[in-house]
Amino acid sequence: MQQTEKGPRNNGTLEGITFDWKFKTIYTHTEEPLFEDGSQSSTSYGGLIRFYQFDTKTKKNTAQFGYKLEPIALEPNPKGSFAVNGVSAIQYFSKDQLIVVERSYSTGTQACTIKLFLCDSKKATNVKNYPSLQNQNLELASKKLILNIHDLVIFIDNVEGITFGPKLPIGNQSLVLVSDNNFSEKQKTQVFLFGVGVVVKPFNYFFYFTPKMAFNYHS
Repeated sequence: MQQTEKGPRNNGTLEGITFDWKFKTIYTHTEEPLFEDGSQSSTSYGGLIRFYQFDTKTKKNTAQFGYKLEPIALEPNPKGSFAVNGVSAIQYFSKDQLIVVERSYSTGTQACTIKLFLCDSKKATNVKNYPSLQNQNLELASKKLILNIHDLVIFIDNVEGITFGPKLPIGNQSLVLVSDNNFSEKQKTQVFLFGVGVVVKPFNYFFYFTPKMAFNYHS
C-alpha cells in the first residue's frame, strides 16, 4: 500500500444494505477494510471494516462502527494466490443487531466458506469522525457465530444475499440466502431456505437454524 492510498479497495467497497423495520435507518458496510483502516484479512488475521448508518429522511450518515472480520478460512493453493474474506451481505434483526454474512474464498477450492454472525453495535464506538481504525482506543461491535454453513456438509458457492422470507408452515420465520454465480459456467446460483427459531431471554438471543431446502439454478 502506498502512503497516499486512501479509501476503499478495488471491489471491496460498499456491499450489503438493509433497513430497520420502520425504514428510518439504512445500514451498509464495506466488504473489505479501507486502506486507512488496515490490512485485508489473511489466514492468520482478520481485518477491520466499517458499518455505516444513514437516516432515510435526511440522507445523512449518522454513525459508523468498526467490525472485525474472521481470518481467511483456507490457505490458497498455490500458496500466495488469491484468497479473501469479507462481509458479503447483511440483514437487520433488531435494534443495534444485524445478521452478518462473512464469505471466505481461496484459490484451489471451488466452494466458499460461509458464516453467519449476530453483530451487536450497542456498545460500539461511533467512529464516524475517526480517520483510521488502527491503533485506536475504541470498542468494536460484538459478534456471535450463528452458523457455519460448512458444517452442513453441502457445497456452498458465493453467497451474496440474505433476507427474511415468509413464515414456514410450522410457524417459524424463514431466512433465505442466495449466491451469485458471477456469470461463470463453473459457479452455481443457489437459494437456501432456513427455518429460524428464536427464544428471547434477558440481553440474549438464542438461535437455531434448520436447513429446510436448498436448490441450485444453472445458468
